[in-house]
Amino acid sequence: MGSSNKKKGKKEKRSTAEEENKEIKKDEAGLHDEKAEIKPDEDSKEKAGNEITDDGNGKGKFESSDAEEETKKDFTEPDMETILEIKEQRLHREEEPEEEEEVVQKSEFFRKLEFFWDYYKWFVIVPAIIIAITVIMIVTYIEESRERALELAIINAVDVPNLILEVDNDYVAYSDTVPTANDVRIETSIEYPNTNDAQEYISQSEATSMEKFNAMVIAGRVDAVVTNTWVADIFSISDATLDLREICDEEFLKEREDLIYYAKNSEGENIPVAFYVTRASFNECYDEDKPPVVVSFDTAAHKEEAVKFFEWMTER
Repeated sequence: MGSSNKKKGKKEKRSTAEEENKEIKKDEAGLHDEKAEIKPDEDSKEKAGNEITDDGNGKGKFESSDAEEETKKDFTEPDMETILEIKEQRLHREEEPEEEEEVVQKSEFFRKLEFFWDYYKWFVIVPAIIIAITVIMIVTYIEESRERALELAIINAVDVPNLILEVDNDYVAYSDTVPTANDVRIETSIEYPNTNDAQEYISQSEATSMEKFNAMVIAGRVDAVVTNTWVADIFSISDATLDLREICDEEFLKEREDLIYYAKNSEGENIPVAFYVTRASFNECYDEDKPPVVVSFDTAAHKEEAVKFFEWMTER
């Protein structure tokens, strides 16, 4: 469509130039005709007031009138420079409407755009917002539901950001089965008070947090947890914790015999369920006299990676 309009414009310009040349030629012919019409003959010279004067010798002398001289001056033949100037002026007058038309077209486009925005902007904005929210929710769901190499929880600790940074950097470098920090999910929002202490008050937020953690354990979303000893006691009574003898070999347990934490199961038997943490950075984040423990659960999806984490947390 644009190319056909350009061809059409070029044809119109050529036809306009030809017409101008014809008009200029007509103007030149008209000038010559007018000059021929105005030029007086011998009889009209006498009628127009040409005078015969006596030169003193009895001979007459013809003198042209001023009117004839002025007529000659006014109707001189135009030169080539004047003709070119006339052509240029006419071409310029033809180009001006095209420039004005372009300006009108641009202003018309912006006027339509403004009209569309005034009357239809919400029909564009609202669907765009809905689509953006939907995309964000889908991406978040996919990211959260993606399986990780290690599901870790850090409970009741202070200065948690430093612990997260240490796990992301040091543990990922230590483990040969965790490619990147994105393959470790760390839950740090859990508060789990000591329910074995009857004097301790449990707030609504703490109760909600406890329920959340219980649901995570049941769903297999916790492979290992760093926490206080009483949390290991609470879950051991319900047989939710793993017996370390089931996932660690004898040599591994013997090397860390002094770090093993024992708790009673549902039958009242003391079993090894956790290791005391030896990493100073983690111990400083707990206020108890005893260091925190690292424990795993029977529902853990990545038990082998949990053992690897035990090994890292109990380095001497």
